[in-house]
Amino acid sequence: MYMIAARFIELIGILHKNPNSFAADLGVSASIIYNIIGGRKSKPSCDILEKIKQVYPQVNLNWVIASQGEALMDSNTSPAFSNQIVDLSNRMHQIERLASVRDQYIAVLQNKIDTLKEQMDTTKK
Repeated sequence: MYMIAARFIELIGILHKNPNSFAADLGVSASIIYNIIGGRKSKPSCDILEKIKQVYPQVNLNWVIASQGEALMDSNTSPAFSNQIVDLSNRMHQIERLASVRDQYIAVLQNKIDTLKEQMDTTKK
């Protein structure tokens, strides 16, 4: 969590922005950026990462996410690398959707467990 926040702070500086102007460029609330850099949110969402790539195509998302490579890509970066970033973003969306479905399923199962416990308690009395 801390490392991504630190890279976000560094990226905002590299782009000669402040959190408010960075958020405005992305079209998001400044509180979203402050939550990321303040460590109150574990990671930026895929939507934020996609917006960064749209607004700042020179930003290396591999660096933002995993500190791989340099913060900014040079103009010689291959299209294949850019396609890998898009693929990574698509995979992250898919994982988020699967996690959401999993969480919903867990909630349903927990509800069933609670109902069964109540029924058992009722029959024991």
